[in-house]
Amino acid sequence: MTLMHWRRLGALALAIYVVAWFVPVITMPPLFPVWRSDHPMTSFGWDAVLTAFSPLLHPGRPESFIDALSQVVSVASGLTNLVFLCVAWMLLSRRRRTVGRRVEAIVWECALLNLAWVAMGTDLRLGYVLWMASFVVLAAAVHQSRREASLRIDVPLSSTA
Repeated sequence: MTLMHWRRLGALALAIYVVAWFVPVITMPPLFPVWRSDHPMTSFGWDAVLTAFSPLLHPGRPESFIDALSQVVSVASGLTNLVFLCVAWMLLSRRRRTVGRRVEAIVWECALLNLAWVAMGTDLRLGYVLWMASFVVLAAAVHQSRREASLRIDVPLSSTA
């Protein structure tokens, strides 16, 4: 591996993440079949995040324990986006070279939490796969950053040629 390979991985993770926001993530039945056609509607990444926070924006009493659990998972999954952005900033910022083991574990835990959408049996699309891949690539970048730091290789942040 070349030096600073983790920066390229971090940038790739961020690029994949941004693309996922504008690609179809899920197909759902129409909310108002009278107003729209009976065709399922496609939700893009940015819309899926808003939907994930809908239990907070439009609180309602869950009908069952499973409904309550799915609301908690939905909001937690939405919050993983904030974790992703914070870790990507920490990793790609020039102020700090390495990110700790706990941060890497948190990114992996976020990826596992986001797998809950597969378990819920939703009709997932390419945007979801890209979104999940961005978490995996970010975790790999954090791991590589830690690995290079453990080798005690002093890498200059910029060349002055």
